Amino acid sequence: MQRGYKFVQNVYDILQLAWITYLYGPKCWRELDALGRELGLDVLKPRPVKGSRWLPHVSGALQVFIKRQKGGNMTCDPPQYATVLTHMEHLVTTSTKSDVKERAKFITKAMKTVSFGCFGHFLADWFDVLRKLSVQFQ
Repeated sequence: MQRGYKFVQNVYDILQLAWITYLYGPKCWRELDALGRELGLDVLKPRPVKGSRWLPHVSGALQVFIKRQKGGNMTCDPPQYATVLTHMEHLVTTSTKSDVKERAKFITKAMKTVSFGCFGHFLADWFDVLRKLSVQFQ
């Protein structure tokens, strides 16, 4: 069901591309981490969406952009989202590698859409419920 829905696939693709950018580009990760430290933020490294256990992979990848606060509610953490977006915009202008530049341009364009943000929050809430249900069945 997830694969057939355009918004789900879009969120998965963007999260996977962000993970690939920081996995295969240690310089990119160092720059993102340094940007976070300058802003006084604890930046989380993106996680993979795809894997043999789909529930923990997708849930973990979504948690990079949407963090749990003390009240137990899922809320947006703008600094994390804004930090990744700012770094991707920086990569568009400064990267010397064409594949990184094009990937960053695609991610930046997608992260600025309302559908990505809204549907990302919806998926995070949905996967939180599924995760709790899975723990109960175990």
